[in-house]
Amino acid sequence: MTDPNLLPLDVSRASFDTLGSIIIALQIGHVLFGLLVYQVHYYFKMYPGDRLWIKIFVSVVMITQLLHNVLWVIASYHYGITDPYTTAALSHAHWSLRLLILVTVRLACPYQNQTRR
Repeated sequence: MTDPNLLPLDVSRASFDTLGSIIIALQIGHVLFGLLVYQVHYYFKMYPGDRLWIKIFVSVVMITQLLHNVLWVIASYHYGITDPYTTAALSHAHWSLRLLILVTVRLACPYQNQTRR
C-alpha cells in the first residue's frame, strides 16, 4: 500500500521546479551577502570616526541579513531534503518561514523610513 502523504508525480515535479528556482535565488543571495560583508568591512575600515548609532545600525543590518540567509537555507533544506514529497510538509509552514516574515519586515522597515523623509 502506498503512503497517503506522498504527492502525485505531477505535483511533486512542480514543487521540485519551484525548489530549484529557490536554490538558484539562494545562491545569488549568498553572492550579494558576500558583497554586503565587504561593504561593511570597508565602512568600518574607512570611517572609524562615525557616530556610534550609525555603526550600530550598520551592524544590525548585517546581522539581520545573515539571519535572513540562514533561515532561507533552513527552509530550503526542510522542503528539499527532509520532507520533499509529503503533503504534510507543504500544508503547514515551517518555523523558519514564519520567522522569515518577521526578519524580512525588520530588514525593510529602516529603508521605508528613509524614503519618507
